[in-house]
Amino acid sequence: MVVALDFMDGLNVVILILDFIMLYRLFYPSVVGSQILGIALSALVTFLLVVPNQWFMYLVFCALFLYSFFWNFRPGSW
Repeated sequence: MVVALDFMDGLNVVILILDFIMLYRLFYPSVVGSQILGIALSALVTFLLVVPNQWFMYLVFCALFLYSFFWNFRPGSW
């Protein structure tokens, strides 16, 4: 039981880091033109929305993963 809880805590940290990176990649080139502003906006969204709500962390991860998968991979264009 303890191993499962440690695994979930580690998974939450990894998903939190991935959420921050994917939010930054979403914001920086297309929404804002400055890297500092992109980092600040990503940090603001991460600390205000993602950290307090664990379900929102997984929702953001799934949405951004699917967005990046279908935007870059484009399996429909084969």
